[in-house]
Amino acid sequence: MNPRDFKELRRSAQDLTPQQRHILATDLQGTYPQNNPVLEQVDRAFSEHPRCPHCQHEQVAKWGRVQGLQRYRCRACHRQFTPLTNTPLSRLRKREKWAAYLEAMEDGLSVRKAAERVGVNPNTAFLWRHRFLASPAKEKPTLLRGIVESDETFIRRSRKGERRMDRLARKRGTKAPNTGMDPEHWVPVLVARDRGAVTTDSILPEVTSQTLKRSLVPVLDKDAVLCHDGLPSYFTLARETGISHRTVYAAHGKRVLKGVFHIQNVNAYHSRLKEWLERFHGVATKYLSSYLGWRRFLELKLPSVSFSRAILQAIVAPGRLHSFART
Repeated sequence: MNPRDFKELRRSAQDLTPQQRHILATDLQGTYPQNNPVLEQVDRAFSEHPRCPHCQHEQVAKWGRVQGLQRYRCRACHRQFTPLTNTPLSRLRKREKWAAYLEAMEDGLSVRKAAERVGVNPNTAFLWRHRFLASPAKEKPTLLRGIVESDETFIRRSRKGERRMDRLARKRGTKAPNTGMDPEHWVPVLVARDRGAVTTDSILPEVTSQTLKRSLVPVLDKDAVLCHDGLPSYFTLARETGISHRTVYAAHGKRVLKGVFHIQNVNAYHSRLKEWLERFHGVATKYLSSYLGWRRFLELKLPSVSFSRAILQAIVAPGRLHSFART
């Protein structure tokens, strides 16, 4: 705040009623604490590459603090903003409880258990979960190197929470009528993972060479070797794109070729993913991408990047998380 505005603030404070003075004093005494660890991480992540959220201009100036966050002013459009402006966390309240909620997410708690631990309403916990996951769901690595394992897994389709359905609601715990690839009952999820534990995934409408091409080709390094289970669509993909590949026919008893080519890492990831999803008693398919992003961030292997920092980095500085050097 510049001196002229501060002088005007002091003058106007003399006209406040006793009740208004009490409210103002309460605010000044710590409604927005400066030592909130989440807000400190937000400030730190944004300050590395500050950019105006309104016009994307990079020339910005610090402009005081507001609600525990650094405020900036754009030199181009002259608008003021904070690191949370125009992000999914904008205007969310009870910021002093965000750190505890991120810990609950790291522990993989359900909505009700997280709400009970943090001390908020379950509706608030549900809202926070999907606000925190909105950006991480889109934050994926852009390059897989070396030996890359790729395989599909199938998640039970769920329309939980929908108000209007073209079929009868099923009871919880009922089994799907088949274990095949029927899109009415199963959602195919492609997972690709290199030996550096860098993982990306995609929800596919169906498993074909074209859907595999759209998901894999943009992220594969030109010298990468793709390992797969022999699905015909992979052969079509390799023939059309020239990608180097190796086939591991696990059904024939050969799980490892030449001592290095296998898909055991990606299959182990499938097992961890499905076991982790069980605690939520059936994830609604419309939210599946958020949960896949959540799991990716739990398994993130980047130097000195905690779960909470990774989540906040994806929110306030999208696209920069995977610029950290890999060891």
